[in-house]
Amino acid sequence: MLTPGTPPHFNQPTNSLTPSHSFSPLLLALGLFACAPAKSGTGDSGGTDGGDGTDGTDGTDGTDGTDGTDGTDGTDGTDGTDGTDGTDGSGDCSEDLPETNTGEAFINEYVASNASGLQDASGAYPDWIELYNPSGSELSLAGWAISDDFCEPRKFPFPTDLSIPAGGFIILMADNDIDSTGGGEIHVPFKLSADGEDLLLMAPGDSVADRLTFGVMANDTAAARIPDGSDTWDFVTHGTPGETNGTGR
Repeated sequence: MLTPGTPPHFNQPTNSLTPSHSFSPLLLALGLFACAPAKSGTGDSGGTDGGDGTDGTDGTDGTDGTDGTDGTDGTDGTDGTDGTDGTDGSGDCSEDLPETNTGEAFINEYVASNASGLQDASGAYPDWIELYNPSGSELSLAGWAISDDFCEPRKFPFPTDLSIPAGGFIILMADNDIDSTGGGEIHVPFKLSADGEDLLLMAPGDSVADRLTFGVMANDTAAARIPDGSDTWDFVTHGTPGETNGTGR
């Protein structure tokens, strides 16, 4: 241990020479310092510089709003279907009927616009049709029918117990009121048109007993076969329902 201020003392080997000069204490100290072996430990490395902070990533640009889809164009309206052509007048259906009439009975008289003539049991003034049986025996109308439409020849089938007396007549009320039964009257499910139309009397099977087509009719005017059952027609006021039309006017 060196005492401060005391120069170091070295033991000299016995065989060494005494130096010819002496060292100053300061130089000696410096020499000791220079001769001291360097420590093998690595000097403290300086602290690692903190890495530069990572630049924040740029915010993602907001996506553009989706453009609203264009409204669907309204579909074009469907073209209206062409109106059905009106059915041809019933006269065209006459071609489907037998060409000849049997003559077993006749449409003998009718009124298509009854304003003040024949009244029914209810007091009304219906259109009316008279049928005539020219034979000498009663004619059963079972299987018979009457219609105002050649395309619907059996519009009104007669009751099976209905008949026309020999050489006689029956009256049909053409008022489209088949529920009326007062006074033993016969009401059919159609009216007559004062503008004109068809009349058809059907015998059993597909036989036609009588048929006709008439034109415009005036109020209270009857069209009548004169004489009964003939091919000659005349027009008379009110007519003679249920009675003979006579032999001529």
